[in-house]
Amino acid sequence: MGDEIAITFETLYDILMREKQRDELLALDPQFFQNVIIYLQEKMKIWENIGKDDDLFRLGERDQIENEIKNIRKVLKDIYERREKKLIDLALNKSRIGQDIEIPHLLKEEQQFFESLAHILDNYRHGVLFQVLHMKMPQVEEQKMVVEIESRPQKQKETMMVRFVHAVPKFVASDLAIYGPFDEDDMANVPKDVGELLVKKKRAEEVKL
Repeated sequence: MGDEIAITFETLYDILMREKQRDELLALDPQFFQNVIIYLQEKMKIWENIGKDDDLFRLGERDQIENEIKNIRKVLKDIYERREKKLIDLALNKSRIGQDIEIPHLLKEEQQFFESLAHILDNYRHGVLFQVLHMKMPQVEEQKMVVEIESRPQKQKETMMVRFVHAVPKFVASDLAIYGPFDEDDMANVPKDVGELLVKKKRAEEVKL
């Protein structure tokens, strides 16, 4: 896509419509996920900055941005699930015909998903169907697929319980989730870095459990 990230809601909606209209996978930029994340982060930043503005007339603009973010997420989910279904169908077809098939326009993550799924389908087809056809009891090989991210100890996200000493409007935290709004004396469990910032700005105080 060049140096400029050419992602807009319109381009995402167009991708979704074209995915719906065709059986094969649509060609996407190899950096599609990265570009989408940048676009979503920019929208979040605009939403957050408007929240810091005391101009009440901008509240409507802030609500509009929030609706845009929700719509973007919905379209992204629909795009993913459309492509997911196509990959599942392709993996089923590969397992049934017993031959490798060439699939154009796969993103790296989609290639990994397809290969993992095809491996599982093949394993059970041979271990169950083929065994029974040869008058043998099903015997499925133990799966030894190792997912790197699961093999490492998972670092639990640190949170902090705080009590708000001043009213705080809705805000976007470091985990990109929307929190609030909060009234004085409200309590909430928030990401630790956010909690520390709220305490530092004297908007809240930590609640020791």
